[in-house]
Amino acid sequence: MPFGCQTKPTPNVAGDVTASPEQKAPLRVLVLDDEPLAAALERQWQATAEKSIEVIRAAAADALGPEKKLLDAVAVIYPAGLIGELAERQLIAALPEDTLAGDKFDARDVLDLARLREVTWGEKIYAVPLGSPQLTLLYRADIFERLKLHPPTTWSEYQRLAARLADRESLGDLAPPTDQPWHGTTEPLGPGWAGQMLLARAAAYARHRSHYSTLFDFGSMAPLIDGPPFVKALDELVAAAKWGSPQAVGWTPHDVRREFLAGHSAMAVTWPSSAIEPATATDDSKTSDVSRATLAIACAELPGAFEMYNFREHRWEQRGSQDDPHVPLVSIAGRLGSVAKESARGRSALNLLILLSGADWSVQVLNRSPDTTLFRGRHLAAPQAWTDETLGDEAARQYAKVTQESHKHPAWLFSVRIPGRRDYLAALDEATQQAIRAEQPPAESLRATAVRWREITTQFGEAQQRKAYRRSLGLELD
Repeated sequence: MPFGCQTKPTPNVAGDVTASPEQKAPLRVLVLDDEPLAAALERQWQATAEKSIEVIRAAAADALGPEKKLLDAVAVIYPAGLIGELAERQLIAALPEDTLAGDKFDARDVLDLARLREVTWGEKIYAVPLGSPQLTLLYRADIFERLKLHPPTTWSEYQRLAARLADRESLGDLAPPTDQPWHGTTEPLGPGWAGQMLLARAAAYARHRSHYSTLFDFGSMAPLIDGPPFVKALDELVAAAKWGSPQAVGWTPHDVRREFLAGHSAMAVTWPSSAIEPATATDDSKTSDVSRATLAIACAELPGAFEMYNFREHRWEQRGSQDDPHVPLVSIAGRLGSVAKESARGRSALNLLILLSGADWSVQVLNRSPDTTLFRGRHLAAPQAWTDETLGDEAARQYAKVTQESHKHPAWLFSVRIPGRRDYLAALDEATQQAIRAEQPPAESLRATAVRWREITTQFGEAQQRKAYRRSLGLELD
């Protein structure tokens, strides 16, 4: 449901009616799992705003303990995938769409998936978008041009390219020195990311045009993670990992990006970021003789697929020649902002979030976080505010175009957003890494994951999780 369709205000964010002592106190804003964003918000607010603000930093695992009934803040900024847990536990309030339809927010400027999908839970809007990246393909344009290659449209094409580009001899004088690492591709396969990478690969296989069910069965809440589309994706991931760095099992997308920019691979699955990241990658990125300024870098969407699996009929089907093969994975990272439930200062909290999401403040604050990205039409005209300097202007413009296009696809797949997200994804990480290490075949690893997912669902309550999963898809069926 787009912003601006609802006119009845929500009582929870009705606003500051009287100037009580509480309302004269600093606005308390809780920022989860994002110290760079918290620090940037604090600096920007102190430099430009009249009212005082108190920014509270916390880890989500600590701040959202099971005993928590109310948030000790008027607003919360959090990883996008946590919207389900916060909404289901009634820690955040639904937002009045008439406010978000105003000129200050300028909803028409927000890209589609951020505006229409990611901020909703059920049929209500619970958040203000603060920028959510999708995994993107960076590649060496000079190598692709020399070998007369094109960025892959499908994962099958990507697999063949990764194998071919791993061969140094085929690169000629573009090959790095033999004493430095070289890989056909590099993917983020570390804790917190191996499972996400699997879902990104499986999205086009698992997302059927006629079905809601993807990660779980829509009616029974039985996990589908051990089904054919996910097994196929894991088979391919394991094969591609052999053409990547063995150290990638410890890497995040930011580590992957640094290794790529150091000249160590022909392709990389990551996203650009202008934020300064701590050096957590291997020492390889510090020893490369390749000058980053000499790299010709280009950007493309992640591959997709022309085949999709029909879970209902237990068979593979082909997308039509006019069908879009790309299915982006949404809510892998990113940030959302919500008003705390029962906040007496809901209007002030919402105004703060709208200001932060706006075209001006977003490029002063939000791009300081490595886990956000451009999300407004006005950002597309100056994407360099969000991208690595070493990418260059042309790659930055390509990234803006890729981001814009990724928000227009008719199909998408949400990463896990229901309560227990951390546990579900940890189980998927373990299965993915076990398959990479050849400890279990991919199909067997995912069968074990399905068993674990059933246990997690039972732990949280099957009926409650079924309702949450339906709401995660944008539905209210109760």
